[in-house]
Amino acid sequence: MNLVNEITHGGIHINRKMSNWTGILPSLINGSTTTAPTVNGSQMNITFGPYCQSYDNTALNRVIFGVLIVVFIVGFLVNTLAVTVILASRSLRRQWTNLFVASLNICDIGVILFVVSLRIDDYLYDGFCFDIHVCRLFNIADSIFHSCSISHLFVMAIERFIAVRMPFVYQRYFNHRTTIQIICATWLYSIGWGVAGSFKWDAQDGIIQSSSFINEGVKRKCLVDNTYGMLAIVFVIYLVPLIIMAVLYALILKTALEQQRMISSLAPSYLRQDDHATQKRKQEVSASKTVAVIYGAFALCWLPNFIIIIILLQCPECIVPFQIEHPELSLATFTIFIVLLPAIHSCLNPFIYIIFHRRFRKAFKILLQGKFKTLTEHSLRRNSAKSTGSSPKTIEMTIKGS
Repeated sequence: MNLVNEITHGGIHINRKMSNWTGILPSLINGSTTTAPTVNGSQMNITFGPYCQSYDNTALNRVIFGVLIVVFIVGFLVNTLAVTVILASRSLRRQWTNLFVASLNICDIGVILFVVSLRIDDYLYDGFCFDIHVCRLFNIADSIFHSCSISHLFVMAIERFIAVRMPFVYQRYFNHRTTIQIICATWLYSIGWGVAGSFKWDAQDGIIQSSSFINEGVKRKCLVDNTYGMLAIVFVIYLVPLIIMAVLYALILKTALEQQRMISSLAPSYLRQDDHATQKRKQEVSASKTVAVIYGAFALCWLPNFIIIIILLQCPECIVPFQIEHPELSLATFTIFIVLLPAIHSCLNPFIYIIFHRRFRKAFKILLQGKFKTLTEHSLRRNSAKSTGSSPKTIEMTIKGS
């Protein structure tokens, strides 16, 4: 998120009315007690010179730098492998949820390449080393790829809800073409929010670019000055979809439990006659559980971040007593929830799929063994199906059990 850059890279400059509060966050993140000078206006013409010529870093920054390096390497590798496995395996491609997951992994690759990489540089030199154009690119990429992640999760929750609760509708309307169209629309939606967030929504001083620099001693920080835009993004892109997804997965769980009780009540002979429909239902519920775990991981890593952002936007002075009374705890809190957890999340999804998705795990092993040709030809026939929609027999069993 754009505002995360303000926190991560030190310096809050939400607007001129709050300019006297600038520098609270640098002291939290960097572990110092000095206050950064306030910048009047949203952009400074700072020459590209001395900011990256000296290496004067703290122990905390070196630790964060090391963690981000691991996240960059591991995240790029596992997400790239995950996309390769899904696109190469015919069986995995036939389940439309996996195409959404592949696109979600591409979002995470974008986070790693365009966001985590610049944060690594920021913590290496304890300051932003590039010019204002790179600062803008960084903020736009941060907004686009993180918005893309939550938007994909939201679409996947709706897709799983329709697959489990309305299988006839799912079978009729969901196909490869529809899935690709939804994925493209999701990307365009995320890009639109990223571009919109790059402009100030309350440009009263005539400056429309939201990205700006701030000096903190000899350091330079890249941040975002867009209060209204950030509030809109937090609520519209993140919090509202998170709440709706929680409701959808609760309804999916309710349906799964009802179907499980229905299956248990059927005679074994009937189950043998309708083995395909029963297996299909289990696959849909299993896929829904995997996507629900992905959603849970996102909420765990990002919800504290959203709460902190809202507090900073609505009541920035509320955090000052906490920093003064508990400096070490405040430093640990901001480091974990603002810097580390969002970065770590970018490499979690492939591991979740490996743990909870048996066919994906099998295909992943084939790829790691260097049998790429085998993977492209291997349909994993025992578990594959021509369509992910539930069959009419499934509906018939559901009606009988209701």
